[in-house]
Amino acid sequence: MLNKKEVVPPTIRLAFSDLRPVSEASYYKVYEATQKRDNQRYMIRTIDLESRLYKEHRDIAITLFTKELVRLCLIDPDFVLYEYIEISQTNAAFVTKPYFSLSNIAQNKPPTVNLEKMISDIAEDLDFISSKMKIIDAHARLENIFCMGDSHRYFLSDWTSNEEVKRMDDTQFQDLTTRETEEIFSLALSALKSCGIASDSLECLEIIKDNKCYTTCVNTFVDGLRQPKEMKKLLKRMLDRNPSKRPTLKELSQNIQGEQDQKGLIEPEAKKIQEKFPLKVARYQMIRDVGWTYGKEVNIDGISFKSTKNIQIIGIGFYALLWEGKLSGTVSIIPGRSIFGKEMYSQEFEVTDTYTEGKERIVVIKFKKSIEIKAGAHYSIVSTVKKCGTNTLSGSSQKKIIEGEGGVTFEFVDFDGCNNGTNWSMGQLPEIYYYC
Repeated sequence: MLNKKEVVPPTIRLAFSDLRPVSEASYYKVYEATQKRDNQRYMIRTIDLESRLYKEHRDIAITLFTKELVRLCLIDPDFVLYEYIEISQTNAAFVTKPYFSLSNIAQNKPPTVNLEKMISDIAEDLDFISSKMKIIDAHARLENIFCMGDSHRYFLSDWTSNEEVKRMDDTQFQDLTTRETEEIFSLALSALKSCGIASDSLECLEIIKDNKCYTTCVNTFVDGLRQPKEMKKLLKRMLDRNPSKRPTLKELSQNIQGEQDQKGLIEPEAKKIQEKFPLKVARYQMIRDVGWTYGKEVNIDGISFKSTKNIQIIGIGFYALLWEGKLSGTVSIIPGRSIFGKEMYSQEFEVTDTYTEGKERIVVIKFKKSIEIKAGAHYSIVSTVKKCGTNTLSGSSQKKIIEGEGGVTFEFVDFDGCNNGTNWSMGQLPEIYYYC
């Protein structure tokens, strides 16, 4: 075993205790450790100075390590502990919140893998790795797929499975489609393994030559899963013997969630919740009739928050118009506090209600599905409104921390990306409706 004191930089090592090796990859090692300050367990990833990849291609190993760090920060800005990032000429390391490998889930059964989300997240990562990083030998092997403990976002790690990093050149672009279909097939196999199907059993899919026998085996594996019909149909497409009939990575990453919503896999649950009286948190103590204007071509109002309990958001409140007119735009939920985060949900909305005495001052915008929010993680609610000639009411507050209904406490902070003035103390987006 390597001496962990030699591979973990001193600045990080001094802040943590009880370091234990967890895993290793082509160019890094992972340790679990307890932070002395809060006595919580975290993961320390450090570049493997003894790996063949580092010794023979030091610059590439460092680049892969730092690019993967950047990718994790983009996926979930709260996942990485920024004060413990160290990149130097002699070493590289960073610290994250806990995460776990899907290979452990397959062996230990619980917790259950969300196949829809796993396929969508990993397809997005594979597309990023091949199109942005120009790495064509990445594979979605089960041992390389991980799940963040807080946000339950799945991600692909150890981007090279080969000792020698392969890079695209002009002559290789013609083979990209073939590589992509192989990645999709590999991802489907990992999905089956995560459901408890043994690797040995799945080996037959790669050696069977008879098409009819192959299809029978695929149907046997997939039909035995406890998954919705649409999920089973998708897996069969991903495993189709004819690569041209398999979905693309972009289709999997961008459309899988939307297609499932339209076909009713998620919406019934949201409808059940919306039929109940939702809980509510009101951000502002005062409502102002000072007009909130929308004079720019694109007007972005946003607020970031975290909650003390897991909740499901089913809608938001938007202040009514001060005079007759129409206001239209989109409302989105983004993980983290930055406009650069990937949208978890987005829908168009329109406000035509005008505030007069005796009428509601807040227009309720109901979501078409419930959005899961994890306790302790930052999320942002963002409205993007087109230029219009009418104003709305606005609110003001002196409190960042507000007690919502159902015993849920919210802490509001400014959203990085707002250009229309809303912040924690004033502006739009006065209420959040949720189920706890």
